[in-house]
Amino acid sequence: MKRKKEKGEAFAEEGWKTPSVGEFLSGFWVEDRLVPSITVTVFFGSEKWDGPLSLFEMMDVSDPEVLACMDNYHVRLIAPAQMADEEIMKFQSNMREVMLFIKYSKDKENLSRILSPMRGVFGKWSAGRQM
Repeated sequence: MKRKKEKGEAFAEEGWKTPSVGEFLSGFWVEDRLVPSITVTVFFGSEKWDGPLSLFEMMDVSDPEVLACMDNYHVRLIAPAQMADEEIMKFQSNMREVMLFIKYSKDKENLSRILSPMRGVFGKWSAGRQM
């Protein structure tokens, strides 16, 4: 925005607009729009997530008047140990296999079950190893 302001007079002559006071102070043009950003947390542990899933869960505030003035930010959590296999199978990348490996990393029987359809893919890796 600083460059825009410094060049404001020159741009005005060339058809460029000079930022308003609000535009200059905020660093945004009135026409600017933000791109939405969604934060997702992936828990790579094989155990169940036992931490808080929202800001309110992390606070010791119970006064409804105080809570009404606050935003409760939620954690969008991907935790394989708490997901059904059907949910994990919806992944469209190798994240599917990673999540299944994590979920069943401590369960040899189920790990073997999910690996069996992938034997061709992991055949070289698992050659000589017994599950």
